[in-house]
Amino acid sequence: MLNIAIFCAAPVGAIRQETARIVSMRPVGRLRTVLLASCLVLTGAYRSAAAAEGTWLPDFDAKKHLYVENRLAGRLNLTPQFEKKVEEKGLSNDLSVYVVMTEAGAELGSNRDMWAPELLHNRLWDKWLSSGKGFSEDRSVVILYVRSKGAAAGSTAVRAGRYVHSLGIDRESFSSFSGPVMPAVRKYMRTDPETGVLTILENINGEVVRRTRCASDPSPAVAKLPHETYPVNSIAFLFWGGLILVLIGVVSNIVSQRTMVSAGRSRRRGTSGLISDGSSCSSGLGSGCSSDSGSSCSSASSCGSSCGGGGGD
Repeated sequence: MLNIAIFCAAPVGAIRQETARIVSMRPVGRLRTVLLASCLVLTGAYRSAAAAEGTWLPDFDAKKHLYVENRLAGRLNLTPQFEKKVEEKGLSNDLSVYVVMTEAGAELGSNRDMWAPELLHNRLWDKWLSSGKGFSEDRSVVILYVRSKGAAAGSTAVRAGRYVHSLGIDRESFSSFSGPVMPAVRKYMRTDPETGVLTILENINGEVVRRTRCASDPSPAVAKLPHETYPVNSIAFLFWGGLILVLIGVVSNIVSQRTMVSAGRSRRRGTSGLISDGSSCSSGLGSGCSSDSGSSCSSASSCGSSCGGGGGD
């Protein structure tokens, strides 16, 4: 065994010396040494391949809605009805829901918060899409839970397809501390992952129902004033407004005409008064001065007093 360790760890020069020494050994000892070295090399290669494989991510199966890594199943205490409940949560809104639970591999870094998001968005989703086994992103919702090896801490991520995204339920909503995912993750995933996953699905269903209802049923304030009535109201306003203006114009014209008639009558009455006064004076003059008789014209004082009231020189 010491010879094998030296063979695997020594520099090139030492390896050459050890190889020469092994060649000079007896055939039986030489064969035993070679076999032990081969076993050691194969064991190291197996461990390297296992480390390179990293976190377990399953192949897609349209008939399965729950995927749990074997070495993690005993640590999560999942009930036999869990997968059926997951499927039913999806059917309530015609969604295809899939839940994957796996243990963190050696390739994951120290930032635990990014384990599930990076694996789901960069590996698992694309792997299922390219598998050709019927995975469709249209109405799919995938939940990936990655638990630390030997610890209760973990990482959770959710990705949804086009339909859920069209309702405004997207990555920002899933990452929000007041969204449908994060409150359930913080409350349940360390102690009761099954309840945590079912709560996440229930919250997503609630958001889908609420946003679908809002999109199909306008608010009462909008329903009271449909855009179709706006042109009718405008035409009515213009009609009645124009009619009122016409009536105002007609009334103003009538009032103006009446004012002009009244002013004309007043002017005619002033003229007739002047004519009466003149005729009186003329008649006086006529009665007193129109005659050529000497008796009538001899009373000049009487004629002057009736007409002018003034004295002569």
